[in-house]
Formats: sequence, structure tokens, C-alpha cells
Amino acid sequence: MSYHFYGTHGWDSTSIVAGTVLDEGNGFFSSSYTKDVSTETEGDKVVLVSVVLGDDFKEILVPVEIVDNLPPSNVRITVSAENFELTVGGKIEYGASSDAVDGDMTVYRWEFSNPVKILHGRTVFLDTNDLSPLPYSVQGYLFATDPLGGVTRVAIPAVQVNSPEVS
Repeated sequence: MSYHFYGTHGWDSTSIVAGTVLDEGNGFFSSSYTKDVSTETEGDKVVLVSVVLGDDFKEILVPVEIVDNLPPSNVRITVSAENFELTVGGKIEYGASSDAVDGDMTVYRWEFSNPVKILHGRTVFLDTNDLSPLPYSVQGYLFATDPLGGVTRVAIPAVQVNSPEVS
């Protein structure tokens, strides 16, 4: 299977690439190809999909619209720990909000590197019961993503987790 990219706004019509073909069973196959369009202009494009199966040859024109997508902006993080410190055994509540310039819905992925943990959602809770050695610094990044792949990465404010006698 090959993909030929054509368009009216400067899309390179000479690009021909092979996709990844998967055998879906019962004589069905699927194929996909992801093209980087970060340098393309907005507008209507066409992808010509050529399928060769034995002596059989088919071509299908697939319309594609490229739109300018802006990632979430003004990403804000709230942390429940007072002065970014708390005693081991408590839970840290993190909250996220952002502005969607394009009106897109935003999803949030919290990637903690210390401790290694991935959480999803606008509000998440991190249990500190098993953190050691103390004092422990909780750190990581928040990824705010829209449905069209726009991503903004923000450092999560570090929270110091202390033993009971230190706090």
C-alpha cells in the first residue's frame, strides 16, 4: 500500500510513502501512515491511496483538511500542600486548568519522575505513604493536550514530604 500526497497549497505532490499494513484476519487488512504536517499551510488537501493486491490495483482519493491548531495556553497548577510541604502519610491534591484558544477540550496527564507515577485528569491525588527516604521531593511534569495533538508541558511545583518530627 502506498500513499501519494496532493494539494492546492504547496503540498509536495511527489511524496510517496509506504504505510504500515496490518492483517486484521478473515481477509481484511488495514493500513495507516502518519505524515508530519507541521510545516504545511492550512487548506484542503487530497491523499491518493494506492492499493495493490496480487493483480488487482485500486486507487482511492481521500480528502484531508489541514487546520492550524494551537496548544493549550496559560496552563495553571494548584497544589494542596501548604508552602509546598507536608508530612509523610498525607495525600497531595493537584489541580490543572488552562485556556483553549481554539475552543478544544483539554486532557491532562501528570508524569511524576519522583516518585515514578502517571496520573490522568484535571484533579489528581498523590499518596505519600510509601515515599522514602525522607525528606522526599515530589517532582514531575504536567502535559495539557488537545484532541488535535497540541501539547503544552509545565513543570509541576516540587513538594517536600517530611518525616513527622521535621514538619
